[in-house]
Amino acid sequence: MSTPAPPLTALQDVASAKAWLARQPQANATQLQAALATEIARLNQGAATPAARLSILEFLREAVAFAQGECAKKFTGRALPLAPHEQFAYEASRTLWQLLGDGYRLCLDAAEAGDPEMRSQAALAAQRAIATASMLQFDAYRAQHEVGSVFWQNLHRLYAAAERLGCAETEVDDSLRLIGRSVTPAACYALVLLFYAISPYQLNHRQLIMLRRWIARWCPKVAILRAPPPDDNPATLPVDLAGSGPAGLVGNGGSNLRWLDTTAMRGSIRVRLVKLKEGVAPAELTLGDDLSAEVAEELLLHLYRHTSRSALPRVHPRRDAHGEMRVVSGLGGIHFHVSGKLFREPGSTSTMTRQHANEMATLGRVSTAEEEERAMRDFAPETWRLLDQSAGGLRIARDAGSPQRRLGAGQLVALKGHGDDAFLLAITRWLVAVGNGEVNAGVMWIPGAPLGVTARTVEMAGRETFERAFVMPEIARLKVPATLILPLNSFRGPREVELVNPTLGRLKLTALMLRGMDFDRVLFEPLA
Repeated sequence: MSTPAPPLTALQDVASAKAWLARQPQANATQLQAALATEIARLNQGAATPAARLSILEFLREAVAFAQGECAKKFTGRALPLAPHEQFAYEASRTLWQLLGDGYRLCLDAAEAGDPEMRSQAALAAQRAIATASMLQFDAYRAQHEVGSVFWQNLHRLYAAAERLGCAETEVDDSLRLIGRSVTPAACYALVLLFYAISPYQLNHRQLIMLRRWIARWCPKVAILRAPPPDDNPATLPVDLAGSGPAGLVGNGGSNLRWLDTTAMRGSIRVRLVKLKEGVAPAELTLGDDLSAEVAEELLLHLYRHTSRSALPRVHPRRDAHGEMRVVSGLGGIHFHVSGKLFREPGSTSTMTRQHANEMATLGRVSTAEEEERAMRDFAPETWRLLDQSAGGLRIARDAGSPQRRLGAGQLVALKGHGDDAFLLAITRWLVAVGNGEVNAGVMWIPGAPLGVTARTVEMAGRETFERAFVMPEIARLKVPATLILPLNSFRGPREVELVNPTLGRLKLTALMLRGMDFDRVLFEPLA
């Protein structure tokens, strides 16, 4: 039986690759992405020499980065589950990164097999393979998807190969400047490990970009140790090169254990924290000119705390839990279930059908049975599984299925467990898609029993507006002040509102406590 011939590719050398790329639709990133994936897959399966494969991949690398950057806009920062076209875009980007990484891995394998040309290019192949894994990871986090255990296995194997070849600390030029003009495989490896360590699913897209930029700048300061560090050194994160997890999740790794020493990196962070306190602008500290000192300090503290083996303990330890949670999202549905009735502006009426007119004439009111039935259907709670819980929140999971309401980080939700009398409010802290469409979420309780109300405001032109709102009580023992939860961007400075349904009187909104994805939580003072 004859062996099937490898697929033909137009990419035989750099000259043919240039000619092929010139024919591709440069203005259509999706088509360019698909064409690159097809040809790189053929190149990986073809009979090109390792040296030819490496040179072709090097030529195509910038085109891949351009196409991927444009296509990532389709799935970045979207609520979960991704819409079909968004999920398709993410899978296409993930596939192209994997194909590019596979190509560099084949070159690295050839170096380990003794290919003389590849031995001299081992550092380049290793750095490019690990850097490609970093780009795949970044897209996964932007899409709020987990990278999976196979990703970590492959990453550790790449770095282990670089160590065996003696090139882990060898600098190579990088035109994409993921870390800098020149970079080592070890620095790229540290970037990937530290980017996971910062709890990326708790961060919004802007925070992700900022922290990745800072980690990339400082990861060359991270040393990867072969010997165990002193027990009293908190600035070390263990990693198992034979494992299938990120740094910090290790078993009995033995000789496969390494330690990321972040001492110098954390020193750079501390210096900047001190300078910020002294009034130095973030731009002068190379932190960027597009963020305030307060935001810079918050993000630096987050990075500092997550680059230590002795990261801050949880305020409320989690414990395993089981059962189901009923979850409602969207202010309309949450208000319906918390208040127990449909939201109506005072004085408003429904569209008057003949039946409604008869009801008004005979009963003095319009029946809302149809509307309530529709609301019960439209605002029906979803069923999520309870994974673990603490005094401060829950970790829950929703199985793949259709239809599903989309959720984003920082969104207001209402939850009720089996046997609970009423829904309580919470905020989604993070979400991640795992497995085949399952979504996991971490939610943080808003303490206290919510009261669903109608808030009346008078605009400058004298026009009345009515909004769904929730009164959250003061909880003195937790030092939690009373607040009012309103739709997003309702707080535009101090102003008066009146709670009319139920009638609770006039309030003065004084300060914004928290702005979420779809709500404002506002401090207030009662008015006489």
